[in-house]
Parts: sequence; structure tokens; C-alpha cells
Amino acid sequence: MTRTIELPDDLAAALKEVAAAEHRSVQQTLVLAAQEYVERHKLRSRVRESGRRIIEQDKELLDRLAQ
Repeated sequence: MTRTIELPDDLAAALKEVAAAEHRSVQQTLVLAAQEYVERHKLRSRVRESGRRIIEQDKELLDRLAQ
């Protein structure tokens, strides 16, 4: 899928530097960055859900420990 995005000049320059340092194209670097961002988001969601589940399952124990 082709997309056009506008980046601030300083971010575009930094992106070009990173891409060159890693011997990747700017396109490849953007795709990798987007993939990493999505994975971090998924991980945060799983961690939050796990925390909620633990709180629900162990509510009685947590209440006793809080006293």
C-alpha cells in the first residue's frame, strides 16, 4: 500500500541518517519503526490485561495483603 506522509524537516533528516547508518532505505526504516511501534502497543495491551486479570482473580488475597 502506498502512502505519503509529511515529516518535520528535522525528523526527516534524522530518519535519513538512521537509515544510512543501518544500510537501509528510508522506506525500510519507516516500516521497521512502524512494526516495532505496533508490537510495543500490543505488548502494553497484553500487560494491562494480564494485570486486570490478576487483580480480579486474586482480589481477596490482594485485599488481605493491603491490610
